[in-house]
Amino acid sequence: MYKYHVFISIMILLFAGQVSAEVHVDGRIAWATDKGVGESSFFMGSLRFTEKPGGQEFQILNDLGVEFFDYGQGRVGSRTIFPAKIPFGVIDRLKNLDFLVSIESARRRRTPPLAESRPQVEADLAWLVAAPEGGTLSGKGVIICDIDTGVNYLHSNFFKLSGETFDWLDVDMSGTLTAGDAVDLDDNGLSDAGEALLWRESAGTSTYGNNGSEYDTNLDFLYNDANSSGTRDYGPPTFGENDPCYGERIFLTDDANDNGYLDPGETLLALGQTRIRAIYNKDGSIHRRGIDLLDSETDAWGHGTQVSGIFGGGWVGLHAMSGVAPGIESIHVDYDFAAEPPFLIPIEAGLAWAVGEGADIVLIEDGEWVW
Repeated sequence: MYKYHVFISIMILLFAGQVSAEVHVDGRIAWATDKGVGESSFFMGSLRFTEKPGGQEFQILNDLGVEFFDYGQGRVGSRTIFPAKIPFGVIDRLKNLDFLVSIESARRRRTPPLAESRPQVEADLAWLVAAPEGGTLSGKGVIICDIDTGVNYLHSNFFKLSGETFDWLDVDMSGTLTAGDAVDLDDNGLSDAGEALLWRESAGTSTYGNNGSEYDTNLDFLYNDANSSGTRDYGPPTFGENDPCYGERIFLTDDANDNGYLDPGETLLALGQTRIRAIYNKDGSIHRRGIDLLDSETDAWGHGTQVSGIFGGGWVGLHAMSGVAPGIESIHVDYDFAAEPPFLIPIEAGLAWAVGEGADIVLIEDGEWVW
């Protein structure tokens, strides 16, 4: 047995000596580089070293334009990870440095490319796989808890399909959606008062080719402008727990010919109940769907809302900005990042609550060290 272990150890050492792994580059950085970001552009990130770096390694990186900004050029302690300001133009050269392990992005300088990153993890292929309970895999039946900055429970991406369908009325016969068109809520074939149909542009989607002057079925949202105010109204005090979408109704398009436009004869798919089951607030209070969710704290920072959209926002196959598992339901712990110490104290109670609520998966979002 001893000889066998020695043999294996020698083979591992020989193999390790023959292989020189390329430095790992965070997918967000690789995506931005592939999109042709200018060489003079930079991002805030971090470099992970194979071992504690010294003056020679820092000099090589400084000569490449990398700037270290914490603790006197980063030469303190036994750390192997250092925050830095990194030019996009030197990524290829950094990838070949044998004293680096990885290059990570600390802060996003652009809208997260969900429409591209979701297919990269093959979520779209998973949606085609038959699920044991019927239909296809979407996350249905799974409860995810996100311990984070809270969630914007009024965001369009967190409402489920209600199962209702409606026709739209091309009032001016233009062949596409324009102001003055309507959603036929009472199914009488007429454009009645309170049935105006407008669309809301999705913020930050111009990089995906979204035309701000027209409705794009894959990126924007239709809504019933019931009071003809020209904007979507939602939330208290006008709307309450029992109102679908917590406001004026929102619709997706069943884009039958998949051309990205709302064409005559295509059906509108109504949204209804939120997929957010409950929220545990910073003060320990709990607010639940159908009871008092609208009295909960919302997301003042935005991080929890973005994370929630990535793992479970949207709708399978109907919208480009859909997350990995849109069939899930979620619960949220609004974690006080200003507390001291900033990590341990509020997490324990939130974890206990998540387990008691039946969470299958718990995400703990925290990263003060890099800020």
